[in-house]
Amino acid sequence: MNDLKNDDSGQHKHLFDSGIDSLQFSSTHARPGKMTNCKHYTRGCSSKAPCCGEFFACRRCHDQATLVGASQCEDEMVAKLVEVIMCNTCGSEQEPRAFCNNCGVSFAKYFCGVCNLWEDAEKGIFHCNDCGTCRVGGRENYVHCHTCRACIFKSHFADHQCARGKLERNCAVCLEFLHTSPEQLYNPPCGHVLHKKCYVQLQTQSSSGFRCPSCSQSFSDMSVFNKMMDAQIASTPQPPTLVNMAVMISCNDCKRRSVVKHHFLGNKCGHCGGYNGHILEGPVPAELAPQLAVKLGEHGG
Repeated sequence: MNDLKNDDSGQHKHLFDSGIDSLQFSSTHARPGKMTNCKHYTRGCSSKAPCCGEFFACRRCHDQATLVGASQCEDEMVAKLVEVIMCNTCGSEQEPRAFCNNCGVSFAKYFCGVCNLWEDAEKGIFHCNDCGTCRVGGRENYVHCHTCRACIFKSHFADHQCARGKLERNCAVCLEFLHTSPEQLYNPPCGHVLHKKCYVQLQTQSSSGFRCPSCSQSFSDMSVFNKMMDAQIASTPQPPTLVNMAVMISCNDCKRRSVVKHHFLGNKCGHCGGYNGHILEGPVPAELAPQLAVKLGEHGG
């Protein structure tokens, strides 16, 4: 699923980064005769939004215009409900179709009459009947998982983390609905899917970017990092007030609890040896560690 993409046929508004201006969306206030030039698709027609009756290059352009206050409409545009399109070559209004019924121009190389989706660029778009939406990346490269209710990249299907309706939730970073998102997705070991771009953003802009924002489990093997932490802790003396202290911690990776020697740089899990955990109790003097161990036993640690 690391390369899974959805295409634009959904019922949920696309959320965007700050700094959006009116140049980032396109409506057909421009005169017919011009090819639609939005940043999302290349197509030769524009769609009449069923919610407000205005023509837009695509539903994402409509939702962006709504987001920045350039449209009076307060609703999200549902592409599947579009009943009228306009040819950008001759201006003829008609029902959704692949070719203009007036001038005969082709609106795009790909057309889906279920999703009302047009795209002239080669993206390997295909409609998945089980997903109920269009996907990007080539039908031959995916297998539909009926438990996840999503198309999974073939090379990841055998060992993917299967979870019921795993895409029927919002990205934990940008809050966009995943099932109909046109963005590439990243499927971490914990199964909490994110947009690939949001995953990259976490890696580069957050000190905690190595772990899932939903459950805090590490995204990948942390063995090299753990060895670096071991060496750093061994060479870093603690302040006198923290020497010979103990803590009870809960590990976000192995999901177990342990009582360990405390260090201000990090606390090593007594089971998996990782440093991705949080303190439950302490620090307390080392001689009180047996009391923490008793509590640990009460919690089934």
